[in-house]
Amino acid sequence: MVSIVSIKARQIFDSRGNPTVEVDLVTELGEYRAAVPSGASTGEFEALEMRDGGKDYMGKGVLNAVRNVNEIIAPALIGKDVTKQAEIDRFMVEELDGTQNEWGWCKKKLGANAILGVSLALCRAGAAAKKQPLWQHIADLAGNPTPCLPVPSFNIINGGSHAGNKLAMQEFMILPVGATSFTEAMKIGSEVYHNLKKVIKGRYGLDATAVGDEGGFAPNIQSNGEAIDLIEEAIKAAGYTDKVRLGMDVAASEFYTGAEDARYNLDFKNENAADSEKISADKLQEARQIFDSRGNPTVEVDLVTELGEYRAAVPSGASTGEFEALEMRDGGKDYMGKGVLNAVRNVNEIIAPALIGKDVTKQAEIDRFMVEELDGTQNEWGWCKKKLGANAILGVSLALCRAGAAAKKQPLWQHIADLAGNPTPCLPVPSFNIINGGSHAGNKLAMQEFMILPVGATSFTEAMKIGSEVYHNLKKVIKGRYGLDATAVGDEGGFAPNIQSNGEAIDLIEEAIKAAGYTDKVRLGMDVAASEFYTGAEDARYNLDFKNENAADSEKISADKLQE
Repeated sequence: MVSIVSIKARQIFDSRGNPTVEVDLVTELGEYRAAVPSGASTGEFEALEMRDGGKDYMGKGVLNAVRNVNEIIAPALIGKDVTKQAEIDRFMVEELDGTQNEWGWCKKKLGANAILGVSLALCRAGAAAKKQPLWQHIADLAGNPTPCLPVPSFNIINGGSHAGNKLAMQEFMILPVGATSFTEAMKIGSEVYHNLKKVIKGRYGLDATAVGDEGGFAPNIQSNGEAIDLIEEAIKAAGYTDKVRLGMDVAASEFYTGAEDARYNLDFKNENAADSEKISADKLQEARQIFDSRGNPTVEVDLVTELGEYRAAVPSGASTGEFEALEMRDGGKDYMGKGVLNAVRNVNEIIAPALIGKDVTKQAEIDRFMVEELDGTQNEWGWCKKKLGANAILGVSLALCRAGAAAKKQPLWQHIADLAGNPTPCLPVPSFNIINGGSHAGNKLAMQEFMILPVGATSFTEAMKIGSEVYHNLKKVIKGRYGLDATAVGDEGGFAPNIQSNGEAIDLIEEAIKAAGYTDKVRLGMDVAASEFYTGAEDARYNLDFKNENAADSEKISADKLQE
């Protein structure tokens, strides 16, 4: 038996710059690490994340959840067999936490983010104990003897809570169902994505190619139909009309007006939305059927309505299609035998539908269920392995751009932090790339990255806190000046508003620093990347409007002027 020797949790940052829980679980074989994902949109009946509230980290700190892991969960699990995933998950949920609401085990006492972090690390340790790759271990837990690669779904246009545009529906995806291999599917996804960028640039300009929270493009378009038009044009341009289907994550719970009104506000990001924008569940279902009738029917509609209104949203006799093919287990509780998997749960609850859902589905076998990726993820967990092990035909939503610039660099930062007890190495001051320009964004800015450096922080932890709070205050500042649609981001995860000068970018950052209360602790930094807009040895100037093919000569300055 390989048993748990120690468990330690800490607070780190996810791909949105928000705190999340990371857990290290140690056995005699080694150390196994996992970080907890978090969604921008959450359903009413999901298991309960624990956030600290208060001023620090804009109220999103997870230090209480970390404390629950270190002081309650860890001591109770020392010595347990790491291969007993289901047993340990049930022990954490039902005995250590024990909280329930009308929908099932809700994890309110310890926090779903505390329990999930331990559960994910445990799963890694269990795979190592069995000398198996992670996907094979998950397949064994799911009772799946023949795992297969899923069809990846590519999230290529963002709306809803993932973007500042007018789109109510959250994610518009493509699924290369006609691909003959996973490699070909990835090729199709990549080529359609880059063709979509060209289509958006051609229709709306380069500044419209900034991306939303999940890496899909976030142009300020006016309707869901317009988004689908863009995608269909990109599919055609890439030459894959017969190989690609459309998918959507509607996330209608985000724009449900509540049980009393029981409508769906398609302009929910506008505080003064007209009443005509609020439609019934029947009308929302009709909209989906219109999309299907366009000749490229959607194959995946995730959480189409607020769960409490599911009966209204799928009227008796309606063609529910994929609704019936996907079992819903929200927060671990079966709800009407329809819907999707969507919550912050532990590994056993994630895998459970593969074991118990076969009697519920009417139009497909259980291997058609989709395990949903919560955004705000860390790269190290490897969601594709979970997909493979669970034999999901519909794969994880991929974003080919952004994908959490902070999350990618963070394991290195954390490793450096672990060395802090050594008197020889010293921790660097992290630099936070918070406004993108140059080749990283479609705005007019010539300089590539505008950064902040919390040089006045007394610890690495404080530096990360300052960076997170300034970043989120900057989003508020940009929204206040230019509107919510200006908060889309560039290639490196910094905001990419269509501002006109480098000085304007610095003004925004200074206002955000002041709003966060760190005027004396932060310095500004820039990655100018002047080689990108150097006109060449013959002219020897720098074109500050290099993204404009018809840039005025006055925009081209000498090296001395650039230095000024």
